[in-house]
Amino acid sequence: MPQPVPTSHPAGQPKPRVTLLSPGCFRARLMGGVVLLNVFVCSLVGLSIHQGHHQYRERAEITTQNLTQVMENEIAGTIGTADLALLAVMDEYRKQRAGGAVDGKELNAYIERLRSRLPGVDALRIADAQGLLIYGSDVVPSAKISLADRPYFIRLRNDPNAGLVIPKPHISRANQKWVIVHARRIDQPDGSFGGVVFVAITLEQLSKTFSAINVGPRGVVTLRDGELAIIVRHPELQEAGGTTGNKSVAPELREMVAAGNTAGTFTGLSGNDTTTRTYSYRKIGAHPLYISVGLSPEDYLAEWRYVVAQQAALAVFFALITFLAAWLIYRIWKRQANAVEALARHEAKFRTVADFTFDWEYWKGPQEEILYMTPSCERVTGYSREEFVADPGLLLRIVHAEDRQLMERHLRDIAKPIADPDGAAMDFRIVRRDGEIRWITHHCRAISGRIGESMGRRVSNRDITERKRAEEALLAVQHNLTEAQAMSHLGNWELDLVHNRLTWSAEMYRIFGMPPEEFGASYETFLATLHPDDREMVNQAYLSSLDAGGRYDIEYRIIHKSDGQRRWGHARCEHERDASGKALRSFGTVLDITERKEAQARLAESESRLRTIIENEPECIKIIDAQGRLIHMNPAGLAMIEADSLEQVAGGQVIDLIAPEYRAAYSELMDRVLAGETMEMQYEVLGLKGGRRWLETHAVPMQDKGETVHLAVTRDISKRKQAEVELLRSNAELEQFSYSISHDMRQPLRMIASYLQLLEMGLKDQLDDEKREYFNFAVDGAKRLDTMLLGLLEYSRVGRKGEPPTWIESRVVLDEALLFLRPAIAEAQAVVHIEGDWPRIYVSPDEMLRLMQNLIGNALKFRVAGRTSEVIVTSEVVDKTWQMCVADNGVGIVPDQIGRLFQVFQRLQGRTAYEGTGIGLALCRKIAEHHGGRIWAESAGEDQGSRFCVDLPIKS
Repeated sequence: MPQPVPTSHPAGQPKPRVTLLSPGCFRARLMGGVVLLNVFVCSLVGLSIHQGHHQYRERAEITTQNLTQVMENEIAGTIGTADLALLAVMDEYRKQRAGGAVDGKELNAYIERLRSRLPGVDALRIADAQGLLIYGSDVVPSAKISLADRPYFIRLRNDPNAGLVIPKPHISRANQKWVIVHARRIDQPDGSFGGVVFVAITLEQLSKTFSAINVGPRGVVTLRDGELAIIVRHPELQEAGGTTGNKSVAPELREMVAAGNTAGTFTGLSGNDTTTRTYSYRKIGAHPLYISVGLSPEDYLAEWRYVVAQQAALAVFFALITFLAAWLIYRIWKRQANAVEALARHEAKFRTVADFTFDWEYWKGPQEEILYMTPSCERVTGYSREEFVADPGLLLRIVHAEDRQLMERHLRDIAKPIADPDGAAMDFRIVRRDGEIRWITHHCRAISGRIGESMGRRVSNRDITERKRAEEALLAVQHNLTEAQAMSHLGNWELDLVHNRLTWSAEMYRIFGMPPEEFGASYETFLATLHPDDREMVNQAYLSSLDAGGRYDIEYRIIHKSDGQRRWGHARCEHERDASGKALRSFGTVLDITERKEAQARLAESESRLRTIIENEPECIKIIDAQGRLIHMNPAGLAMIEADSLEQVAGGQVIDLIAPEYRAAYSELMDRVLAGETMEMQYEVLGLKGGRRWLETHAVPMQDKGETVHLAVTRDISKRKQAEVELLRSNAELEQFSYSISHDMRQPLRMIASYLQLLEMGLKDQLDDEKREYFNFAVDGAKRLDTMLLGLLEYSRVGRKGEPPTWIESRVVLDEALLFLRPAIAEAQAVVHIEGDWPRIYVSPDEMLRLMQNLIGNALKFRVAGRTSEVIVTSEVVDKTWQMCVADNGVGIVPDQIGRLFQVFQRLQGRTAYEGTGIGLALCRKIAEHHGGRIWAESAGEDQGSRFCVDLPIKS
């Protein structure tokens, strides 16, 4: 506290008495200052919280925009790759057709190789002009699967210029999976319709692609078609394809797409799970597809809420500290005040009370000289009173430049003879010595002596900076309140029952669709805006709350005056009463719940639709509780177990319906599903009427009323199992036939070659050079045919006559193969490099030896004359798969001929240049497939070398 300073008192003026602030006054001022300080700090904290909330929302919008762009590029790339595959299959089909006939086996193998290189593609098939599947992945022509009724088939058949067609998702008739098709038309040579070629991509694969995107626990990634119906949604609300075709969509998205915007960002309520999210969407190229990514505020505002809690805790801590400090200051001041009062009683000289004033006050004489100035001037301005006394012009110079003209006009007005004797007041800004700008409220009045002479002016300046800041903060709070009500669709109202005056917030006018100038500001006007069927209910609820002394909480319909549409409001009301209990004022809120009501209606409709789908689904859909009891099963499932009704089996143990030999495996499946895993299984079921059939089930865990239950989709695969048995038997017979014919034909061929040689020797003197050459051709042909039959015999033995699989060191097999090839390596003067890690593998030793010999032997054989032959053999293990590659710098392969390499008796080089039967690579392919692997070739072209790779799974 500043100490009193002795001052000289002007002559002729009464000496004022020394007075001190009372403890109550100082306590009030001190607490007022502490309260203002805490209000200011809380305002700053509130502003920081608001800005942080805005920043997190902006960050979420940017994140969704980036993710949608990434997903657009990914899906556009997938469509482009699928289209290239379609064009490649069309070219191969046309080429074979132009050659006179289509080799179905070769074409299917070509399609399968192409499909295996396309990640995510479930099927690549060809249908003829009648819509029957004839070639492609898993196509069995005898199955007579028809696509003639598919919309994309009809469009391609009717429109030769349709190009690439992407229809709505549907369930594949070939494998019963939800797929999205990319199809193109195949024309006959005469231009007529010859069928379609199409790629099927499973929705499950697209969902897996979406699952790689981190959108948080409540986020969502959705692919929609041109009508904004869902194609794929991740995470799925049900099983894969469960939401496919659902057209529930946020109104904001529908409006933006309808306006022609190919990309955008908005915050809206999901039509599928009633969750509000921040969404961004993009159209995928020129295709009628839209990808959207939504992030939930519950996820991206979690960190912000933690910061809010921290800042609130700091604000509370600051308040406690300031109030404690105020209490200590008050105690110190009280002791000082007692000392000053005691001192003042004994001091001879007069001390002006102004020295103790908090405000900045001064006295200017008739000549504008400063007669007196309180010490508080230094606290307010940063300048001491001595500086003001020495330089009176400083008073005008510290006025802010923008307020200086206002101050000069004020000084001119108070100098006029007609000036108000009670003085004049104004607010202006000053610039302190340290550059800080502060607000001052200024009041001055003229002072006269005993005989009326002018003694100058008395001026009082009060620092109101904090008040100005509080006013600005209050305006900001009011603005934020208005914005918050607009964002939450929550309005508030107040009814003065004494004067029947109704006051609405801005959001109330928006909810009711009524401009303020048209509002009658009365309770009757409010009732007129309600739906006629709800007015009496609302009025009775309000009157009952008045009589009962309570409140009401109701929902009612509103007729939106601006457009006549019906909206829903959720209203709450309370009352203020006098001492006798009479209501004086009613106040309450109205929340716009139209979107919630519409969402509830859509949800009910969706549940009804889902129930219809399940009841009519041809697959069995069942729910089993944690104790293994059947809760629900659709009619298709009841037919599979030969039950007449659900009541007949509901509550029973499902395990009793499983064939005994599969019950242990099924019990394990149920335990793992209840533990959170997704499981698949094939088993036989025993019907209630004695039937027995094969089923295939796909089971997932599901939460039902807080309990984990078992949800399964099951299909009848009895016919498929029967077909598999028949196919295995047919393959075994075909393999035995191939072995027998290749073995039995060798003896006649050897006899033909021998007798031809004997005949040539017997006719030795009668043959000219031309006839002798004919004999040589015949003998050479017989021997070559024998070699080919020997290769075919060896080809048929793969997987049947070889050594049984066992664990061996892959490097040991390689070294053995190189030992056998040592003469060929020396003849070619080749350099062989061995690289990588060579693991233990579970294979047939003799088959693996033959595989390595053939691949390395080919690299040595197909070399370029005059070029040092180099062969690089590499090995690596990636994701439990062993990959071995053999690369060379030899003759290379024309890229479009690579597809022929692994066919039996297919040769790309002439027999005169390179020996061989053309069965070696076919043998390698069969060995790789027998071990559950694959083989492929790569080459940049002729004379560019080649690279052959084999992938085999490493079994645990």
